Amino acid sequence: MAHTIPDSMISSVHPDLRERIREISDLDPSAQPSTPEELPNAFAAAWNRHDANSLAALFVEDADFINVVGLWWEDQDSIRSAHDYGFRKIFADSHMTVDHVKVRPLSEESAVIVWEWSLTGQQSPEGSPAARRRGLFTFVVLQQEGRWRTVTAQNTDRVTGAETNINREGEVQPKTYQQPFRMPPN
Repeated sequence: MAHTIPDSMISSVHPDLRERIREISDLDPSAQPSTPEELPNAFAAAWNRHDANSLAALFVEDADFINVVGLWWEDQDSIRSAHDYGFRKIFADSHMTVDHVKVRPLSEESAVIVWEWSLTGQQSPEGSPAARRRGLFTFVVLQQEGRWRTVTAQNTDRVTGAETNINREGEVQPKTYQQPFRMPPN
């Protein structure tokens, strides 16, 4: 099943990977990422098509995925189902951009990828548009049969100005412990 990705979506990825994103825009397993560096943009391309099947195909069968609020999906089918739900209920008009990618090879067949993302178009439960979000993904990836697939993914939202979270009576809130900088009086 082939999908057409609008150039407006592809233009947000690194120029060296744009043609490869076009190549992997269908569900054909032979078109999966051939280098670890391609995985973040392949994930974003599947996200931007709102295609849970293509997104899940980037993971091994027994993959782990931990989302921004700590929900943990422990296999490819759960990852597919969770993203299908999200694309229908939360992220139907969303667009993800890959902002920065760092790959740390562990061996010839494995690597850790840390990548920054930004997201627009999320809807609140009431249906109003939400502001842009930014975050970090960490992927542990493995090469199998010439394709790179994700074994474990951890997604984290960035909260501007916060250093950690604190739990107050069951409500987790971002907090900072640093004192604001104040100019000394003249």
